[in-house]
Amino acid sequence: KEPMAQKQTKKTAAAKGRKKAAPKKAQQKPIRREVGGVVCLVLALCIAFSYFQQGGWLLDQPAALCRGLVGYGYYTVAPVLLLVSYILLFHRGRNVTACVVGAALLPVLLGAMLHLVLCKTDYNSVDGIAKLLWQSGLSMESGGVLSATLAIMLVKLVKKTLAMILLAVLLVTCLMLAFRLTPAAVLE
Repeated sequence: KEPMAQKQTKKTAAAKGRKKAAPKKAQQKPIRREVGGVVCLVLALCIAFSYFQQGGWLLDQPAALCRGLVGYGYYTVAPVLLLVSYILLFHRGRNVTACVVGAALLPVLLGAMLHLVLCKTDYNSVDGIAKLLWQSGLSMESGGVLSATLAIMLVKLVKKTLAMILLAVLLVTCLMLAFRLTPAAVLE
């Protein structure tokens, strides 16, 4: 049997040999957040321009997608995308997942709240409801597929008044997440 000191020397020499064989390169910082920030900035500008003018694929298609999904919440999509772009571009190495998710949910929650208040159509039947909500969202007569579905489900579960209160609490929570606010900071 080999003495313990010789085993350690062999292990150390083998480890040194591996280190020399594969020299470490300087690791570059990943840029995927910055790319996401630039994409969100371009989308924010396209959607903001679509508020005022029609025509052009890059103006019409993202706007139609947003109207179909969040309906009334469509008018908050451009400011939210601008906020997400800011969060992603100026993150300074911090974890931004909660901020981005909180900001991204704002149009959905606002669209659901406005659906409860402004929508005159009662969606009781489940047959083809997604298509109906998509069409009414495109024409800005409902909360769209995502927001209206959330609003309809909450009304079925807890009735309209409590649904509105829950959506308001969720909206405030998402705002706090998006702006990195804690309850203690708000109280101060």
